[in-house]
Amino acid sequence: MALHSAATIKNAFLVQYRVILALILREVHTIYGHTHLGYIWALIQTASNVVIFWVMREFMKSTCPHGMSVASYLIIGFGITTIITSGISKCLTAVESNKSLLSFPQVTEFDVMLARIIVLFTTEIIVVIILLGIASIIHEPIVIYDYGTLYLCLLMIFIYALGLGMLFASLAVFVPVLKQLMQFVIRFLFFTSGAFFSPSSFSSDIAEIMMLNPISHLTEFCRHAFHPSYVVDNYSWMYVIIFGITSLSLGLLLERYARTRRDR
Repeated sequence: MALHSAATIKNAFLVQYRVILALILREVHTIYGHTHLGYIWALIQTASNVVIFWVMREFMKSTCPHGMSVASYLIIGFGITTIITSGISKCLTAVESNKSLLSFPQVTEFDVMLARIIVLFTTEIIVVIILLGIASIIHEPIVIYDYGTLYLCLLMIFIYALGLGMLFASLAVFVPVLKQLMQFVIRFLFFTSGAFFSPSSFSSDIAEIMMLNPISHLTEFCRHAFHPSYVVDNYSWMYVIIFGITSLSLGLLLERYARTRRDR
């Protein structure tokens, strides 16, 4: 009996792995296979955002906190925010875009959302590495000082993208108008994430509002991993982790419950 159960579990994981891998390959082809630029387009998008806000900071003669270079400051901020906010958007449209595949019993809504997040996460991390490499060559060497913090940040970024994506996608099943309102939610998350300006750059009243957004804490911790003198005394890992685990747990529960509503 035990051997039979172990074989069944192993077979289930194997099927799950093959399904997700196939969905990942399909997602990559769908996004980048129909354009001559391919993956270069992802690099151009992030690079253009960084350059625009870099020029704005230079025009405003605004320096980065704690002596961090403008390039690494913006690249890290935009990289994190892009993964999380784009993850939410991709999960919202994942089910509708893959309805034909969901007719197969092996494919679930969770599978298509997870595949999209994996593709997005991997792509943006590669883009950030390339941009940091270019910035290091042009300006000054960029060194990772705290690998433990960086690895934890990467894990939490993935959890936030998947957890918040599933959470909002599932809620939209019960509250359809949420899909129209999500653009405002995503913009709020972006402008309070610290991608462009850290909470410490504002007055205490505005900083307190920005620090309600756990992404701002995550962004600052990630910058600290690249710049040890970057002060993160007012930020909380506990807040980041609890919010991430809660959003992922609620997302998984609601996604499972929303399947029955979608089938009706």
